[in-house]
Amino acid sequence: MSAYIAVYLPLFIGLTRLAKERYRVPLVIAAPVVWTGLEITRSYFLTGFAIGLLAHTQTSYPLVLQIADLGGGYLVGFVMLTVSAGITEIGWAYSRRMAMTTAIRSAAWSVCLLVATLIYGHWSLSTAAASVSEQPPLRVVLIQGALDTKFEFSPTRARETLQHYTVLTDQACERHPAFDLLVWPESSCPAPYYRVDKPLVTTPEMKISPEELAQYLADSNSQFDGLLAQVAARLNPPGDADRKASFVLGCTSLAYDSSPPHSYNTTLWSDPQGKIAGTYDKMHPVMFGEYIPFADWFPILYRITPMAGGLTPGKSPVSFDIHAYRVSPSICFEDTVPHLLRKHVATLRAQDREPDVLLNITNDGWFWGSAILDLHLRCAILRSVELRKPLVIAANTGLSAAIDGNGRVLALGSRRRAEVLRVDIVRDGRLAGYSVWGDWPLGVCALVAWFLMAIGCRDWWQQRA
Repeated sequence: MSAYIAVYLPLFIGLTRLAKERYRVPLVIAAPVVWTGLEITRSYFLTGFAIGLLAHTQTSYPLVLQIADLGGGYLVGFVMLTVSAGITEIGWAYSRRMAMTTAIRSAAWSVCLLVATLIYGHWSLSTAAASVSEQPPLRVVLIQGALDTKFEFSPTRARETLQHYTVLTDQACERHPAFDLLVWPESSCPAPYYRVDKPLVTTPEMKISPEELAQYLADSNSQFDGLLAQVAARLNPPGDADRKASFVLGCTSLAYDSSPPHSYNTTLWSDPQGKIAGTYDKMHPVMFGEYIPFADWFPILYRITPMAGGLTPGKSPVSFDIHAYRVSPSICFEDTVPHLLRKHVATLRAQDREPDVLLNITNDGWFWGSAILDLHLRCAILRSVELRKPLVIAANTGLSAAIDGNGRVLALGSRRRAEVLRVDIVRDGRLAGYSVWGDWPLGVCALVAWFLMAIGCRDWWQQRA
């Protein structure tokens, strides 16, 4: 992964020089077009890895971020490269005593683009209040665990995990007498949930009959349902008619619709009675973390690596009806992929199920408090602006957060500390252009970058020949 990401910087330098020296394209155009094209390529190639884009450096400045609702975070990076290129051309002209005319034109274009960005940002922030719904807010409690992930599993660890989140849930109920939704992070429930969609079939190697397997799965699910009922009873004590809180948690689910069964990373929604009301299966597994590329064709890859098998991608996005709000979940690094969450919202809008709130549950205990936590949060901030949707995050080891449709962080958990965050979320009524047209406008930059790569490869081959 490090080697793959490292390719893009020298590639940017080479393609920009090719555009400038061969085709006489001004740096102020060549640099942002090539950079943006490569960022879009990286976000799609090999299922996409969009962490560490240039726009992520600006998430502390909502005024600059607002244009993301037009062209995503890529547009923010485009403006940054344009301004940088304008400054560079002025510096070149001055230091090399070259003609200043071209440099001044480039600087003027950079200034105009920056001013337009700031004007649009000011207008978006000043009109945001008028778009906020007058309905009562969705009252959400985010449970942030503090369990660093270890490459081992044992019944003792499973009991510790459940006890950890149960204690935090009790604290939430004591401190916050009224709320609508309580959220546990990804992998917070170590027990799997089994889904049987057709008659079970076993093989002699399994040493169990279909009837015995069916009974085992039913008993396991009965224990899982008991856990949901216990949590529901904690959230909605008998005799308290005002408490009707739902519950969301992350778990693994196994679907016995094939042999071997399909394994899913699942967000499970339980209603106030403790009954499963909806599920979402992660659609974008993490490369090398949840699957190995090409392992479906070459299963030996799972036998020679620490991964025993890969996750099956989910089929479609969902939205949960919680009080007067529709909540659309994503899992882990899914909120780092711009076009994925945009597609979630667009698909649900076409089904007349457009979400009001985005929810991300994640287990960032893999990173032991490193800067990946900050990068993950910055990705989420951009998603909220791109789609004009408030976004809430429940993250094991942090950083749990609530973000409004302007990308402003309303609440933030600490790093590697168990916490309970109570947040009020309101609907943002604006329609983001990016959620409608997606990456197509700036996709031209990717076409230009690919064209330059083809020219560069051809030149290299001719020189070698």
